[in-house]
Amino acid sequence: MVSKVLHVASGDLWAGAEVQIWMLVRNLKRQGLDVRVLLLNEGELALRLRKDKIPVYVLDESKLCFATLVFASRQIVRDFQPHIIHSHRLKEHLIAALCKGLSGGMQLFRTVHGGAEFTPSIPQRVLRGLDQWMARRKCVRTIAVSEPMLPELQAQLGSSRVSLVENAIDLCALESAVAAASKDLEQDKLHIGIVGRLEPVKRVDRFIQAATEHCSMNPDSHWRFHIVGDGSERSSLMGSVKAAGLEHRVSFHGHVNNSAGYLSQFHAVVMCSEHEGMPMVGLETLALGRHLVCNGVGGLGSLKGFNGCHIYDQSKPHALLEALQVVAGQESCRDDRFMRRYSADQMAVRMCELYGARQAEVATCQ
Repeated sequence: MVSKVLHVASGDLWAGAEVQIWMLVRNLKRQGLDVRVLLLNEGELALRLRKDKIPVYVLDESKLCFATLVFASRQIVRDFQPHIIHSHRLKEHLIAALCKGLSGGMQLFRTVHGGAEFTPSIPQRVLRGLDQWMARRKCVRTIAVSEPMLPELQAQLGSSRVSLVENAIDLCALESAVAAASKDLEQDKLHIGIVGRLEPVKRVDRFIQAATEHCSMNPDSHWRFHIVGDGSERSSLMGSVKAAGLEHRVSFHGHVNNSAGYLSQFHAVVMCSEHEGMPMVGLETLALGRHLVCNGVGGLGSLKGFNGCHIYDQSKPHALLEALQVVAGQESCRDDRFMRRYSADQMAVRMCELYGARQAEVATCQ
């Protein structure tokens, strides 16, 4: 029976994948597993895991070459002797695969948190090819975090090797984060926000375009627009806002570790990316009973039908603004069906079932 699990992750950022890892690990601990985490960076994830009394190993990838990372990881595996190594993202998948065989009966699991956001270079394509080869040869289960990811992964690896465990929400943790956050937005305004990395794939320019269109048609509007996050596009996006003369209508808040405080104050949250897996921002928005206005890409399409989720057709001009105009006059509330489906407790139970089922197969074969 599975009792010892080692998760391997980067931990460099505090974004959707890291939040999911944190929630999964702490809920696996509640299920009675001896779960530990190997990270390649210090950061918010390491801090939160330690606060939850979860053992954390940190191998600083900025100071160690790949060979040294593998050597040190193998020593950790020898000492801990986990039944399962569960990795997240490409580099961590490769490290985990190179540790296989050091613990009797050890099995490899991997989670794919999203597809490629850009065209890979030749070296990146080689690494991804190697990763897929190792996934077919050494990994017993690949986890997809949203329904749209399943067909692609099954085509690559085979249906029997891929399972769906959707991203989830820990409502208690989310409400605690809201309670701990400052509430400083003007209450007499209608606040609309976008939360995420300011990178080309997130298409924050579409959000600014909708804000520009609205303000040009409604110069005295009480709407206020908020951009929460940081990234390589920040300067150009700020330039676009300044050129439109909207500095007093569009606010940049930078990166925050606790975005729940902003989400709880927004009337609507916009997601207009070119690509998404199953984004935490979308899940948190609906869990807080706020409107989610999105284009339905990736896992966002799975949220259709839940209270507060509004999917617009991004192929149509002005569709985003029109959707915002509709929700501006509507109240929203939390959907109990949504919380039952995307519960962090259920995510952990499902993962334990997959861990245990695989170990039972191994025991039978032995």
